[in-house]
Amino acid sequence: MILAGGKAKRMGGIDKGLYKLADDRPIVEHVLSRIQPQVERVLISANRNREHYLHYGDTVVPDQKHRQWGPLAGVASAMQTPLGDYLLVCPCDAPQLPLDLCERLCQGWIVGETECILAHDGKRPQPLFCLLSSTLGLKIDAYLDAGQRRVEQFMLGLNHQVVDFSDQSSAFLNINTLEQIQGIHQDN
Repeated sequence: MILAGGKAKRMGGIDKGLYKLADDRPIVEHVLSRIQPQVERVLISANRNREHYLHYGDTVVPDQKHRQWGPLAGVASAMQTPLGDYLLVCPCDAPQLPLDLCERLCQGWIVGETECILAHDGKRPQPLFCLLSSTLGLKIDAYLDAGQRRVEQFMLGLNHQVVDFSDQSSAFLNINTLEQIQGIHQDN
């Protein structure tokens, strides 16, 4: 699942996933090109421009019950769609995400124990780069119903594992400002 449902306040409200980088491709295309080979199908969480996102994912899911309450609201809505056993989650604004994200997260999964596994970039957890059990829908709803929204707090409260990605720490760069986009342009 690619999370593209945010308001992008720090970027003046533009839809970050559809913002074009120097190669004239939207950021979501970069994310998709890296994540699609790792998964069976792609869901996109989007609350606006859903018709555009339909070009990139098999299913576009808007926030439902907890409208625009952050990334967990998007995950909660995805949990209401038919899924396999797991849901791989990544944000739409990380065009350099690891090409082996799914493989390495899966290697850390302990069957019967793990509910969630998240990446760690060597400095801090990266809770929006995670693998979740598809059975977590009710727990996420209860957390949101209680007025909670913090993704990391929720995940660390689950039976979780952490996978070290310090060898690829720059892969977790999220584009949150126009200055960061300029940095990406200069790197390419």
